[in-house]
Amino acid sequence: MARNALALTTFEQHPPFTDNPVAAAFIETYNERAAKAGLPDNSVELQASASYATWQTLEAAVNGAKSIDDKALGAWLKKNHVDTIIGQLRWETANNYMPGAALYKVKQLQEGKWTVIWPKQFAAPGAKLIAP
Repeated sequence: MARNALALTTFEQHPPFTDNPVAAAFIETYNERAAKAGLPDNSVELQASASYATWQTLEAAVNGAKSIDDKALGAWLKKNHVDTIIGQLRWETANNYMPGAALYKVKQLQEGKWTVIWPKQFAAPGAKLIAP
């Protein structure tokens, strides 16, 4: 096993991420369905949270634009931010990516579990860097 390996993430299934009621509900549903499907790892992490944040974004844009037209959705997104379980997403630049949002965190594989260690406000309770 790659003890103490480092990686980037936007979300891990531990506090303070799990303190968000929307995230907690998503985690509960995801864990139940993943276990029922027999997935070897049923925890919510980077990929699952980014996929859910995409659906949150689409829902916000459709509701905000009151349309499903792609141009209307794009115009709405360029003028508005969307709060998701991975953080606030914005698209107000010509590059159409998410600038200025501090989405990425550093996680470390500690005792077989991925744990966010930085920035401190997103670190798991008591977590800190273990020298690789």
